[in-house]
Amino acid sequence: MHGGVPFSGGYPVWTIYAWAFANLLPVGNFAWRVNLSSAVAAAAASGLIAITVSFGGGRLLDGSSGSRLLRPLHLKLIRGVCGYVAGAAFGLSGAVWGKAVVGEFWTLGALLFAGVLWLFTGWFFKPASRWRLYCAFFLAGMLLTNNQELLVALPALIAGVILADKKLGSGAALLVLPSAAVLTALHQWWLWIDFPGRPNWPVLAVFLGATGIGAFYAFKTRSASSEWKAGALCALALAFGLASHLYIPLASMTTPPVNWGYSRSVEGFLHTIGRGQFEAPNPAEEIGVLAQHLWWFLKLLSKDFGVIYLPFALLPIVLLRSVTPVGRRWLLALLAMFICVGVVMLAVVNPQPDTADIKLLRQYFTGANAVLACMCGVGLIQVALLVTRSKQDAIR
Repeated sequence: MHGGVPFSGGYPVWTIYAWAFANLLPVGNFAWRVNLSSAVAAAAASGLIAITVSFGGGRLLDGSSGSRLLRPLHLKLIRGVCGYVAGAAFGLSGAVWGKAVVGEFWTLGALLFAGVLWLFTGWFFKPASRWRLYCAFFLAGMLLTNNQELLVALPALIAGVILADKKLGSGAALLVLPSAAVLTALHQWWLWIDFPGRPNWPVLAVFLGATGIGAFYAFKTRSASSEWKAGALCALALAFGLASHLYIPLASMTTPPVNWGYSRSVEGFLHTIGRGQFEAPNPAEEIGVLAQHLWWFLKLLSKDFGVIYLPFALLPIVLLRSVTPVGRRWLLALLAMFICVGVVMLAVVNPQPDTADIKLLRQYFTGANAVLACMCGVGLIQVALLVTRSKQDAIR
């Protein structure tokens, strides 16, 4: 109602978004309006997943033997139906459905993440429209104010840029990732090295790996200076998204009824956006423990996302050679994103294999569900084309 500072973290984007529903919607009480804002965000996120699959799946299979056998209308119907299935599978997954009518920030994070995937996919297949890439980094910055744990998605986004354009990707890697690491280390050093000097190795590994790949291609292509402007614009767009944090001290100065952490002071502001009330990460350190976590993760995906979708989500990787070269790189970018928001996130949160942990932690894997939904939709498109090709061969 008042646009104050709700709790540790501040959540400025969600606060403004929920405030708009609470104050501008003319029906229902305030609680119902905020709950509706979650439902709208979940529905919009599912729609963006459907659009991403329909658009990306079409570009993925342009010129393939199966697509040439279909009429344009039939191909559009296949893309539309498979995109709908992917969006519905994401919306009905446990991580999304359980929060879709609750007045919390999780579904807005799902919407921002789906927006990043949609904009990145649009740029990947139309690299001349770089504004899509800059908007993707802007949304990524806003996403980090809402779901800070998705910092692990940033190296995957950079890896996807490298797969599309090595020169631009290397420039973005050398500017975006070190900047993000320095900014977080200033007030959240425990994200990188916990007391007493224990490294948060999953986050360090993906950041150093993506930065190293960017440095390698910068040296190989001699592109350290050719695309620095585009890389700087990516970093600037990310910073503009993160700048929504500045709403928190401004709101705190109005002394609203809810005003967590006294964020009008510098110390209180850094404490708030640094999640000072949250426990520091305690990543898994043994291979055996990580293997148990992977089994736990598979059971979680089977339960929350749906075991029937998992084979179709694996199909694009199995049939990787059957798609166009640019489509192959896009699928590899999605795979990199799944590894970061799924496997790396799993190592960071280090869950305990019990029912309580599943209920508490399933929302942290909303991004993994989104990527799986995209892969599942593409897999369904490939199945449709395989069936079409086999029927045509039988007729001949």
